[in-house]
Amino acid sequence: YRRLIALRRITPALAAGSYTPVAAASDVLAYLREHDGRSVLVVLNFGPEARTIELGALGRGRVMLSTQLDSADD
Repeated sequence: YRRLIALRRITPALAAGSYTPVAAASDVLAYLREHDGRSVLVVLNFGPEARTIELGALGRGRVMLSTQLDSADD
């Protein structure tokens, strides 16, 4: 949770950005936060199995934080 709070502090879109829901599997919550031309896609998997999400028109991205510590691009 400390890393999540730190990420929120340094990423304005997570604190003050607009909210746009993104279609995903029933056990996945995905939404886009945008602020000052920067976008952050938040994807939360509440299911027991790993899931993938098609980014489509959203383009490319990188993992900023993950509960699977070996998955984050640090």
